[in-house]
Amino acid sequence: MEPGMVWLLLIPILNWIWTFVVVINISKSIHAEYKSRNMEIEEKPLLNLGLVFAISGICNFIPYLKYIAWLVGLISFIMYWIKANEYKNKIREFPAAAINEIGQ
Repeated sequence: MEPGMVWLLLIPILNWIWTFVVVINISKSIHAEYKSRNMEIEEKPLLNLGLVFAISGICNFIPYLKYIAWLVGLISFIMYWIKANEYKNKIREFPAAAINEIGQ
């Protein structure tokens, strides 16, 4: 997915579906980056947490569920980005230059 495609999340109604696409592609991207650096990573990082966030966004339209869904969405959104930041920091600790040394 091209980085600019994330901006489609700003389009009303489309963002309900596009959130799933972004979450799935971020998970694939993190996994691929870790594997390219020979770092250990679970098979689908952030996927479950991201799906909870995406599903809670859709559940906001169910009358008696919307308050619980909103709270679950907020909590999962915060947890998602904290965990994404942890993955980013681990990638920065293992510089790309080290990949060439390991590969040789």
